[in-house]
Amino acid sequence: MAVSIIIVLFLLFVEIFGVKYIKESQNVLNYQFTKILKGVCCFPVIFSHIYAPYDNECQSWIGSFAFIAVALYFLFASYGLEVSVINKKDYLSHFFVNRFSKILVPYILCILIRFLFHTHLTYGGANFVHVLIVYYIIFYFAHTKFLDGKKREVFLLICTLGYSIGGFFLGYKLHLPVIGLKWYPESLGLTLGIIIAYHYDRINLFFKRNIALKTVIMFAVAFFLKYSYTHYIYKYYFIGNYIYRMLMGISVIVFITLLLTHIKLGNPLSTKLGDLSFEIFLYHGLFLQWLITLPVQWTSNTYIMAVFVCTVSTAIIMNKIGVFIIKRLISINNT
Repeated sequence: MAVSIIIVLFLLFVEIFGVKYIKESQNVLNYQFTKILKGVCCFPVIFSHIYAPYDNECQSWIGSFAFIAVALYFLFASYGLEVSVINKKDYLSHFFVNRFSKILVPYILCILIRFLFHTHLTYGGANFVHVLIVYYIIFYFAHTKFLDGKKREVFLLICTLGYSIGGFFLGYKLHLPVIGLKWYPESLGLTLGIIIAYHYDRINLFFKRNIALKTVIMFAVAFFLKYSYTHYIYKYYFIGNYIYRMLMGISVIVFITLLLTHIKLGNPLSTKLGDLSFEIFLYHGLFLQWLITLPVQWTSNTYIMAVFVCTVSTAIIMNKIGVFIIKRLISINNT
């Protein structure tokens, strides 16, 4: 448990170092805000995948928020795509190379390395890439076929909600984890990102009035939903494990956003962690598997620390390689 606490404290230090209070409330989901939170989202996900012999109470509790962390990542993805279409001219004309290369190049590199280490190619959550690929195709189709914004929004909401709810009922029965159907709680983040993008002004206004009161209320709501779900509601099928769990996730996301409305995050280390978030998502599963094959008597502390050190170190190296390849591909495509 000691190492888990140290890692959490280190992460908190990295994130709060250099924070500034700003008088005017920030706009929801500004670029710096989303980048910093992407770095934070990695850690609950890694904690959630620690093998049972090496888990501990602290790590398990933080890992229970992993589905919210991934939902946030998906929320940022769907929201970011909509903003890019609005702000970047001819964004769709180079969409498949410019956008797909940013996820497929790191993913393919990770698959090759996992293959060399003889580990499971997607264990540890790498299937979230498949969810993104599915959504990118839906997004491109919607924006090329529906010129009317309202119809496009409705189409995207139906597709993402259908994907999420369908995953709940059919994800395991159809045995199709390869397209991420079992990621039904997390994929709801795509829906939330769409709603925010299409109703930004109204939602942004919510985070600019009576912030202190709303923060206290949402903390109470999130705490109540988390406690009641963990101890009572989890046993109910659709009502408990989908609707109630989704409400819990949304309440936590709203609370975090309210809490940081007047706080400006960001320093070189936390920004870099945000840049590495995709690679950290991809590579932690590799080391979760590979390290236990070594002739070492791991304790919970040494195993968890080794996973984090190896994952972050590898993410730094592979991020540089991936960025170089992506820039070359985009440059060739745009010439």
